[in-house]
Amino acid sequence: MIGLADFDLHIRDLKVDAGLDEWRIRSQASLQASAPGLTPEFDEDDKFDSFDWNNGFGIPGYGLGFDLGGTYSFKNVAESASGTLSTILSNLSLSVALTDIGFISWNKKNNNYLYSTLEDQVVTGNFVIDFDNDNSSLQDDIDNIKDTFEEIIEFKEGDAKSRTTGLRTNLNIALEYEILKDLLSAGVISTTRFNAAQNITETTLAVTYRPVKWFEGALSYSFIHSKFNTFGLVLNFNPTHGVHFFLASDYIIPHVNGEFLPVTSRALNFQMGLSIPMGARKKN
Repeated sequence: MIGLADFDLHIRDLKVDAGLDEWRIRSQASLQASAPGLTPEFDEDDKFDSFDWNNGFGIPGYGLGFDLGGTYSFKNVAESASGTLSTILSNLSLSVALTDIGFISWNKKNNNYLYSTLEDQVVTGNFVIDFDNDNSSLQDDIDNIKDTFEEIIEFKEGDAKSRTTGLRTNLNIALEYEILKDLLSAGVISTTRFNAAQNITETTLAVTYRPVKWFEGALSYSFIHSKFNTFGLVLNFNPTHGVHFFLASDYIIPHVNGEFLPVTSRALNFQMGLSIPMGARKKN
């Protein structure tokens, strides 16, 4: 596994006394950024301004990652049951998977370390959005506030070192019920994403349709953090010979503006993958 880029902002302490024309800030934060050809730039006052990409080439990180999982069918349990319960259990299966277990080590050469200290600083500017000013657009007011916010944390350059970051491990637990054999099924999936700051759990309902052996599609809806925006779609192609691949997104954005930016959702999770089977397909 290789890592192409990684940015890690850690804010240990941030205190802001906000006014209409002046903000007094005390912050303690660190930023580690790893990418080929990436160097920090500072203005004439020796304040961090932005990052510059020098068209560098290289691989800043190497690591190891793997997945663990398994599926259990309740058909054996159904044999000892009777009636409706036997029918339900014979079509029910349980799947559990831990994905993205591992780490990436970022080398010192391509790593940048910036930090701020607990020192008071004063930021002045116009923090008011004037809806009645015909000479100033709403976007101009927002841009002015954004430019002022960039001065809130004053970074200094420190000694960069190699570092290791963990992958974002996910725990997936799913129950699937086969409605029509080898054609249509429905299920519920619990997904827990383990993060350093907070673990996030989502519950998803999904319907899978498999018209032919080499293709299946699924439509999903996640309803814990959804607000009716988190519809998902999966397309999975499994030909008898050759490369298998899939396309998936669990946050389909239904509304965009003229620049194709989302206006009703703040997140988009798009994934694609390829796999090369090493043996012949198992016959049913």
